Amino acid sequence: MACPFFMPEEQFVSDWPFPQRLPLGAGWMGTCTAPGHEGRRPSDEELKSGCNLGYAKACSRLYDAASGSWLQRHDDPRVQRMAECYVQAQKARTGCNGS
Repeated sequence: MACPFFMPEEQFVSDWPFPQRLPLGAGWMGTCTAPGHEGRRPSDEELKSGCNLGYAKACSRLYDAASGSWLQRHDDPRVQRMAECYVQAQKARTGCNGS
């Protein structure tokens, strides 16, 4: 799942090893819709390491790993829950306990 706060706008051609395996079927450029960051354009690095992949651990706008809480919750509870499930699965997979 790509970041639930990422609004893709146009395809982003980069050095993706297997772009067809990305959650959205390709890399995308777009904007952040996280509360307080609406309309912000992520850098190319953020697009490659976070937005297109959903890795909340690397995003300073979304997830506080130290406290294990969201800095901003999504307005749509379904999207928020999907993001929580994704983070939980990633933490279990990598053995990350948030500290």
